[in-house]
Amino acid sequence: MAFCTAPLYNGFMINFCIYEDEGYLQLDPLTTIRPAYCLQTGSMRLLDRFQRFFQHGNISLHCRDYLKYELANQVDRLTINQLNTGSPCLFVNGRVVMTDALAEMIISEDTSQNFLLTYQGQVVAMYLRADQLGAMKTLLNKIPSNEALIKTFRAACRTKELDDCTVINYPWDLISVHAAALESDFAGITRKGLIKGTMGNLSVLYNDANMFIGSDVECEDFVVLDARKGPIIIGKNVTIKGHSRLEGPLFLAEGVTVQAGSTLTNVSIGKHCKIGGEVSSSIFHSYSNKSHSGFCGHSVIGEWVNMGANTTISNLKNNYDTVRMGPDKIDTGLQFCGAMVGDHVKLGIGTLMNCGSRIGFGSSLMGTTVHHGDIPAFSWGEAPQYDAHKLDKFLVTADRMSVRRGISFGDRFKELIGLLYKAKRG
Repeated sequence: MAFCTAPLYNGFMINFCIYEDEGYLQLDPLTTIRPAYCLQTGSMRLLDRFQRFFQHGNISLHCRDYLKYELANQVDRLTINQLNTGSPCLFVNGRVVMTDALAEMIISEDTSQNFLLTYQGQVVAMYLRADQLGAMKTLLNKIPSNEALIKTFRAACRTKELDDCTVINYPWDLISVHAAALESDFAGITRKGLIKGTMGNLSVLYNDANMFIGSDVECEDFVVLDARKGPIIIGKNVTIKGHSRLEGPLFLAEGVTVQAGSTLTNVSIGKHCKIGGEVSSSIFHSYSNKSHSGFCGHSVIGEWVNMGANTTISNLKNNYDTVRMGPDKIDTGLQFCGAMVGDHVKLGIGTLMNCGSRIGFGSSLMGTTVHHGDIPAFSWGEAPQYDAHKLDKFLVTADRMSVRRGISFGDRFKELIGLLYKAKRG
């Protein structure tokens, strides 16, 4: 499976729109306050992967209306929820992982007519000319379903069913594609084996040709960086404290701190996270902390999450069966699968979590009883009975955590949280 290694461009395609469909509902709780295309796998978001191929066009985004102001703080100079109907436009499903093969297929299509690309019953991309843009604008007034899109445009488009495509249908898919994504991300780096940071004299690097280490990285003595099983990409201003072992495929974004004695294997860690203990096959979005001992395996962690000391997330059932997740107990097909933790979740010291758990946005969990299953947004307390996390106390905590990172949540964010709280808790 090849991911993005080089930018491509088709001069006949000028306008692009990355849109949300109803598939975001299956990605809860990671999509509570972000569109699916802002989810991370490998070393970047799904949106960033698209931009690497089609960076010379006019890219617009479409999302749930209540997310547009929060999204504007996360993207740079992109139009949101404004569709230009004057020129043809390529619409791409925001859950699609753009790859070399898919990008090449798209730019090779005949742009003198509308076309529709699908994969296993899902819309991957649509190229629509002026005669169909009005219908698309109407559908985008709400978040469309795949069924509605196909029903509306199939007759007007030349339709092709793809043999292979990577679409994120469930949160655990991000973990499944992470290693391959990071391999291709590394392939796109022109100066492989570049070590800009300061490495301790007593640190050990295995297969340093399979590494890229950015500027102002401080790696203390007695650190092992092992890129024999996959590449290691480390952004600028990262600190790796002594007696830690980091094994590729691995990505650390700007400003990450790896605490002393940590073990990280097959992970993607977002900006300004603090990571400690043992983390395996997991993705942490930005500004989240797991600073202390404890295990986290095969999990996806949202932004602004804090895990207290000895927090442990199981990733394997006692009977070695595949893990089921969600209210419908969907079989993930995975023997190793941990938890999906929404943004702004706080986990007290000694928190224990079963594999297959989903922790809703804004929850604050504590106690020594194991948490498991689906825990609703804004939950507070110990398992198995939870109270509602009080809105005013949630906002105070969010402000305190963000100020520590030099960030201030504005009134728009508080309005969004108020709307979500009313929808989730009444």
